[in-house]
Amino acid sequence: MDSIEKKVIYFFILMVFACVIFSEENENMETGLDSIFADILLRSEQFSHNSIGNILIVKVGEQKMYLIDENMKIKQIFLVSTAKNGIGNLKGSNKTPLGFHRIVKIAGRGEEKGVFFNNDFKVLGFAKIYTDTTDSPDDMLTSRVFVLEGLEDGVNKGENIDSFDRKIFVHGTNEEGLLGKPMSKGCIRMNNDDIINLAEIIAEGTLLYINE
Repeated sequence: MDSIEKKVIYFFILMVFACVIFSEENENMETGLDSIFADILLRSEQFSHNSIGNILIVKVGEQKMYLIDENMKIKQIFLVSTAKNGIGNLKGSNKTPLGFHRIVKIAGRGEEKGVFFNNDFKVLGFAKIYTDTTDSPDDMLTSRVFVLEGLEDGVNKGENIDSFDRKIFVHGTNEEGLLGKPMSKGCIRMNNDDIINLAEIIAEGTLLYINE
């Protein structure tokens, strides 16, 4: 066997191997049944009122949020931004808490893209949305806001660590160009179009899990 034939055979083997890996990854994307998701969905049953329904899973290490449907399939993946200070639950730390949360309020439905709110969800005007790497002095709540309630005592629920009291939200951001990097003050930032569309898919009461 000459060197050209060997190269052809090696190339063929590599192509087959790559196709197998791609197929497995594609299957995982469609089913959502990797070990992390399966474990989270199993544990989520204790916090669900009835059926699990949709659940949102934030992977801090990836700076992504996954929408998982009632059939445990990944329906959408969103680029997000968690806290610049990392993960943590203490009040005043400006860190993103881990664990199970429930979305207890979706604010801003029906409002135009780019409006910004105060912490009581009153519309204050329209934000300038940066799609480049501008790091503005303002950390705005834009377009839609999901209010989170921590569900785990000692993790994200209780004195000085309570996600609801800390006003940990999922919200649209005026700094879209910085999504994919940890840049927030504790909240989970999203692209404005993404959160507007997501607000029409999920309901109040949806579970959200933040995973390290």
